[in-house]
Amino acid sequence: MVGLSSLKNIRSLNVSCSEFDSHGLDIVCDDLPHIEALDLSQTEVTELTPLLKCKDNLRVLKLFKLKVGFHVLLGLYFFSKNSSTGLSTLQNQTQHKKEPIYFNLR
Repeated sequence: MVGLSSLKNIRSLNVSCSEFDSHGLDIVCDDLPHIEALDLSQTEVTELTPLLKCKDNLRVLKLFKLKVGFHVLLGLYFFSKNSSTGLSTLQNQTQHKKEPIYFNLR
């Protein structure tokens, strides 16, 4: 297994459809400072607070069928709108809706 410290220059990470969890997200946000695109769709992530550490570089965040409340997504949206850098696209699809929700953050 490759340690995250050896991947510190990675810009895009897709962990969708895996057992990736909130602890893993915390590690990714600490160890991958250049991450620009992150797909957390259909993972075990329930807490998005670690993403605040990535706010200056993260441009695309996919959260399809993630088990977080809509209020958490709105918090990310408003946080990004008040930042001069950060997310440009946030994509989410809840388990109850057939169509994804897209926020264009720029």
